[in-house]
Amino acid sequence: PTANISGGGSVCDDGTMVNLSFDYNGLLPWNLSYTDGVNNFNQNALNSTNFSLSTLQAGDYSITQVSDLNGCLATISGLAQVQIYPMPNAVITPGDTSIYIGQTLILSTANYSLYNWFNDEDSLLGISQQIEVSQEDAYYVWVEDANGCTDISELVFITLLPKIELFVPSAFTPNGDLHNDLLVIKGEFIKTFQMDVVNRWGEVLFTSHSIEKYW
Repeated sequence: PTANISGGGSVCDDGTMVNLSFDYNGLLPWNLSYTDGVNNFNQNALNSTNFSLSTLQAGDYSITQVSDLNGCLATISGLAQVQIYPMPNAVITPGDTSIYIGQTLILSTANYSLYNWFNDEDSLLGISQQIEVSQEDAYYVWVEDANGCTDISELVFITLLPKIELFVPSAFTPNGDLHNDLLVIKGEFIKTFQMDVVNRWGEVLFTSHSIEKYW
């Protein structure tokens, strides 16, 4: 009898199976012993001239022994190599972040072969390792490594915050000439406000809870 192994190949470690085929020419049933280069396996009393195997285990698969019904050993040939590539891990840095309105932020990921950046509406935003964002949205990236394996990151949420600004003048001239007579404080995105004007002895001369009210 004769026996041959064929098949194998390279796949990503995403659950894709690799197929091996053991072909036999001789009396039935037959007994098969094979190895993946580390472990040994047996299939006995096979009643078909072909035995197929799907595997997720990497290795160099070969037949170690085949015997027929009469115990005659087969001439064996072939080698099937199975290579399992690890999956890339698409992670965006930084994670969920808040930025001020008008600011920009660089989102980046690890070094891969291909990149596609998207927002939550699946609009393509960029194809490089990093992108610059300034809009409030959710973002994710699809990557492909040198082995053709792909991964998609989790969503990263960017939130915009108003930047609180306050201007207090260092001097004013309340001399009644209608020029710079008021202490005017300006600000943006202020929710609560209180101004107290005191004299040199700490006595409160004026209090305001509205930034639009001047002294």
